[in-house]
Amino acid sequence: MALNYYPPCPQPEITYGLPGHTGSNLITILLQDDVPGLQVLRNGKWIAVNPFPNTLLSTLVTKFRYNLHPYC
Repeated sequence: MALNYYPPCPQPEITYGLPGHTGSNLITILLQDDVPGLQVLRNGKWIAVNPFPNTLLSTLVTKFRYNLHPYC
């Protein structure tokens, strides 16, 4: 489990936000605000997710890579 908290920036006019990244957790719960930036990869294209202030967004990983050991 990983928990992240990013407090409000005291000078938002001089910041760019977080660098692009992908989540690797099984379940992600995100408290949205009015700042856009969340994107999802669908059919090979990144699509913007419009924020809904003060809502919780949850995602669940649906694809896993695994190898079965042939001697199990």
